[in-house]
Amino acid sequence: MVAGREIELQFSLSAPDADRLLLLPAIAGFGSAGERRLVSIYFDTPKQALRKAGLFLRVRHDGAKYIQTLKHHGSSRLNRAEWEWDVSGSEPDLEVARNTPLVEFLSDPDFRDALAPVFTVDVLRRSWLLAGRSTIELAIDRGEIRAGGNSLSVCEVELELKGGRRERLFSLARKIAGVAPLELSFVSKGERGFRLAQGGWAAPVKASNPVLPREMPVAEAFVAIVNSCLSQFTLNSAAFAAGDTLEAVHQSRIAIRRLRAALSLFAPAVRDDRFDVIKSEWKWLGGTLGEARNLDVLQTELLVPAAAQPDPPAGTKELVAAVEIGRMAARKQVAETLGSQRFRKMLLETALWCEGGRWRRARDAQAAERRKARVCDFMAQRIDRRRKSFATLVKGMESLDADGLHQVRIDGK
Repeated sequence: MVAGREIELQFSLSAPDADRLLLLPAIAGFGSAGERRLVSIYFDTPKQALRKAGLFLRVRHDGAKYIQTLKHHGSSRLNRAEWEWDVSGSEPDLEVARNTPLVEFLSDPDFRDALAPVFTVDVLRRSWLLAGRSTIELAIDRGEIRAGGNSLSVCEVELELKGGRRERLFSLARKIAGVAPLELSFVSKGERGFRLAQGGWAAPVKASNPVLPREMPVAEAFVAIVNSCLSQFTLNSAAFAAGDTLEAVHQSRIAIRRLRAALSLFAPAVRDDRFDVIKSEWKWLGGTLGEARNLDVLQTELLVPAAAQPDPPAGTKELVAAVEIGRMAARKQVAETLGSQRFRKMLLETALWCEGGRWRRARDAQAAERRKARVCDFMAQRIDRRRKSFATLVKGMESLDADGLHQVRIDGK
């Protein structure tokens, strides 16, 4: 069975903003496609074998029908392989999926017995259709994800390309996001459901390693790494909003540092007219979070332990109080930044640039060759060049002052 391609953008927003969205002139041309309740059960093994392979298996109850869907999340978060079948009930029919990546699991006699429901997504979907040179569906989902005794509310907008050019989808997304507080989501309902089932939703998240086969083309590897960073950042933004600000800020900064490192390392293959703007915006965000992180470290690792000593230095407790005021101000600044239109635009533009930036279509023969090269070869050359540059930098370390040594540390990272 040949996979279909699901090309969609998912945005999170508040319920009141969802109501106001319908009044925007940008979607005045959409024709109503109705309202229906969708109840989707996601299946996996206790060790989440499918999820680890980038596969999501669900059975959705849609009116009188049951639809089984298998999705494969590869390097792209906006363009995914998808297989669908009508099935007779709420249990998955594995036999129909033999010509999909699921076949690798069917030879394991224990897989069928281990496969079980993990969580349920229950939403009311209102949808509209825009027909023209491109056909786009706009859907608003409201409901919840349930896993065991835990639940998580859902309110999001999906823009899915049903036919035509994806540039039309991107253009519409920019138009709507420019007048409504939509934040592009890099964490699907399926991924949220698995984290909820594990009891880890809204908990700080460390970096994950994207799967990068040695033969993977440079362009695909770059997008996979960027999406991994954006997913890590999104999850830690949720943790920050839930109140776990200390570790969430730390992990968010790591995600940004990884993303900026990827931009630098892949620059010869991806540089175009938008490259410097994208890189500059992430530097801006990193600076905002950096101030908060610096104050966190100063307070928790130096001042508070010092103040807890039997005989702390004079003025230590007063300094702790003063720095705490600064910490609260820095956290407020982070919260305002994450709620700003500039931040939301930056997320969207980064994603659209990765998927459809001019760097992907550059006709320069050398640039095209770099995009198609094996990532293992390309990166070996890039890292070797960085290593030589760093070796030159550290030759005179003995004569460097504190600022110079700090710069060596940063360049080493």
